[in-house]
Amino acid sequence: MSSGVSSGQATCEVCEKVMLCRNVSSHLKKMHNYTTEQAEEVKKTLKMETMIEGLIICPIYDDQFLNKEGFAGHCLMNHSDDGADATSEGAVPVTGVEESQEVLNVLDVETHIPAADIEPIVPAQERLGLRKMIRNKTEMAYATVMENVNVQVKEDSDEAMQKLTMIFDQMEVISRIKTSARSGELQMVPRTERAQLRKKRRAEMKAALEQQDPEMLGPPGL
Repeated sequence: MSSGVSSGQATCEVCEKVMLCRNVSSHLKKMHNYTTEQAEEVKKTLKMETMIEGLIICPIYDDQFLNKEGFAGHCLMNHSDDGADATSEGAVPVTGVEESQEVLNVLDVETHIPAADIEPIVPAQERLGLRKMIRNKTEMAYATVMENVNVQVKEDSDEAMQKLTMIFDQMEVISRIKTSARSGELQMVPRTERAQLRKKRRAEMKAALEQQDPEMLGPPGL
């Protein structure tokens, strides 16, 4: 048996069937005539391998997490989208504002994992905490962006506009996920609403850059 720590799955070395780790023992006994002792030994070895690795690994960034909650938070921050025609193969990380690499590390988004796939592994009581984390990350990112871009606004408005547009596009992706105050469930902001907010936001950004008024360049509402 080989383990897949990132997904909690294992592949049977006899028939190459993929299954949940907890089903390994019963599969070996039923399909391959393993004795209870043999099946439990394989399961124990698999568990030890998992414990040694001890990590959930993001298949895109290779980031490592100690638990599913941490991985879920990472996915909400970095891979959240509605999943429409989005694949990891076709995803391209957004780059720009080299001085703000820390910001880009927070906001780069490869849109391929639907929020609906993330929600089941996030305990209900932790969803509001994840939303608070996202809000705080966005606010910190905004502050860093403005610190590094304000000078460029005066020197080259077109270049600054392009960089800010890319960054705020990523903030907009994050803002697609909202939490219902009543149920605590994660929900997606409707496409039509997102398009209207994006159009309004870009108009405000353009006006602010033309007037060189940083006060108008606030982060998008979450």
